[in-house]
Amino acid sequence: QQRPLTHTPLAYRVWSTCRSRQTSPWLRNWAPEFVSGGVPGRGPENTWGGSSLRAELARLQGSGLAGCSVDLHKFFDLVDAPLAISLLEEVGLDPGIATGLRKLYTDLERFTSVNQCVGEGWQAAQSIMQGCAWSNSLATVIDVAFGLFCKTRTRAHPLPLCAKPAPHALARRATCRPRVLTLSLI
Repeated sequence: QQRPLTHTPLAYRVWSTCRSRQTSPWLRNWAPEFVSGGVPGRGPENTWGGSSLRAELARLQGSGLAGCSVDLHKFFDLVDAPLAISLLEEVGLDPGIATGLRKLYTDLERFTSVNQCVGEGWQAAQSIMQGCAWSNSLATVIDVAFGLFCKTRTRAHPLPLCAKPAPHALARRATCRPRVLTLSLI
């Protein structure tokens, strides 16, 4: 499958990398503990280690254990950049950074190139750029919103087996994870 590749000016890449690094403590402060991917200092071991322990405990206790994992195909193409930027502002993103990101996504023109021929420019209706220093933060805030939605929905509509779900996000994956029954919305 083919996907458009977006090249950004060097000045933007330097700006986004510097600002993203400067704001990593801010990201760690607002990202809930259930988010391990895309957050500096957290990683797969924060997700799979706990899941492995729960699975082993269920095995030792002889209790049932089930799981489900669903991958959101081409996640970056599903993220609405203006919505993600607004959500980041809600959790304290500097207004100057938000303005820069909004301007980039508003003015971003993409081109399709096949066999050294370049087509006319077009604007994506929805998606964030892979490889951009801010893409992880934009994806993470959507993960958090979805995880919190899962958490509130399962409180309103309890799952069978008295499962107590806890949302979890790894990279671009959002998981609703109960203690015995694992539902991963990935």
